[in-house]
Amino acid sequence: MKVNPKAVLLAPVVVLLAACGPTAKAIDPLQPGWAPSALLAGAGGFYVNPDNPAANWVRTAPPGPRTDSIRARIATRPAATLIAEPAATASSHVRAVVTAAAAVRRQPILLLDADRAGACADGGAGWFGEVARGLGDDRALVVVRGRECRPGAAAHALAAAAHTTVLLDVSDAPSPDVAAQRVAVGGPDVDGFATNVGGYAPERVALATSRAIGQALAASTGKRDYLAVIESSRNGRPVSGACNPAGAQIGLYESLSADGAPQQLWLTTPGISDGPCGTALAGRAGDFVPDLAAALAQR
Repeated sequence: MKVNPKAVLLAPVVVLLAACGPTAKAIDPLQPGWAPSALLAGAGGFYVNPDNPAANWVRTAPPGPRTDSIRARIATRPAATLIAEPAATASSHVRAVVTAAAAVRRQPILLLDADRAGACADGGAGWFGEVARGLGDDRALVVVRGRECRPGAAAHALAAAAHTTVLLDVSDAPSPDVAAQRVAVGGPDVDGFATNVGGYAPERVALATSRAIGQALAASTGKRDYLAVIESSRNGRPVSGACNPAGAQIGLYESLSADGAPQQLWLTTPGISDGPCGTALAGRAGDFVPDLAAALAQR
């Protein structure tokens, strides 16, 4: 009998999380004494990339309360590493991250932005193939953002990395049914989906959306074991607007569940600007803006 390596990877997840009890294990980002928890088997928690945008800023920032706050509440917390380079450098960047994570027995989260990389001309297979080469045999949770790519081609290329869990970003889908269709089209190499990526939808709204997508997938495919992840880096407080809105705060670092409920993880580093808008009129999209980060980290 052929053993699916992804099934072997994901099966112990339920056992590991079930040991924590039937309800979700929520981690409050403002509670002292927070410690990372493992979501995927074989990892001692998620990887904190020491070269994340907030950590890079902290290293050269002047000492003071603002720097201390960004260090403690953002720079030292697990978040996805953005991969958005052309194929020539994407593979080496991915390899560096997963190797460093494996060395400390942590699991990296990667946000693969094929649109920004300009990788969808051939459906994305070539670029994702290079990313898979960088992943090798190491474990990783990857979120695929490629609205112009063919999801099946992307997922199939990534499936060459047998220990990779592949989620499709369906944050921009106009309805749960459309989101479910995108995931289903990805085929058997897609392990799940991510919502609210880069967004501000509060937990209650984000959970409802994610569950509706899961129900639509179950109805259309018969599968009920898709892994659902919600981006929670900036949804700690309801806000108006979607471009550096005033009053936004960091959300839960992680909320891990053993009962099939959506997981919550940081897929964006808080402090990354949405563009020259809202409370960061001078911040280009993708730039780390310390004032934004400090505001998000406030209690």
